[in-house]
Amino acid sequence: MNNIILVHMDEAKKTNEEQYIIGTVGLATCTGILLYSRKKEVAIVAHVSNNYENTIINMLELISDNKLDEDTIEYKIIKGSMYNQYQIDKKIETFFKSYPLLFKPMNIEESSNIDKKTDSKEFLFDTKKGIFVTNNYNIDEVIQNNNKLSI
Repeated sequence: MNNIILVHMDEAKKTNEEQYIIGTVGLATCTGILLYSRKKEVAIVAHVSNNYENTIINMLELISDNKLDEDTIEYKIIKGSMYNQYQIDKKIETFFKSYPLLFKPMNIEESSNIDKKTDSKEFLFDTKKGIFVTNNYNIDEVIQNNNKLSI
């Protein structure tokens, strides 16, 4: 389970060779963003609250720093489980659509779970396979393991 990266609120993180599964938990009124370079098998995930502009800037820096802008990046926007009055997901979608040479919508079905304790969405994405693998893992164990690693 050390190959999994969990992204926290208002963070953006990128996968690497050893940690190639990435995701987030606690998407209630927040929005998740998945950027994926199929060619390089690298993903960037962000957990966005209302401060989406700074999070997108962080994602763009990760794209630039890792030379991911050399090929088309697929994106998937994962809406939180609850209504967001600021409609962040629509604003994010508008941003990505305004750069069609760099970003294109991901054509795979979203696979997220609803955490029964928090009533929020959670997801995991495997960059080697290019698919959501949320149902293949016990998210509570992943969270526990990630908490141990960050201490």
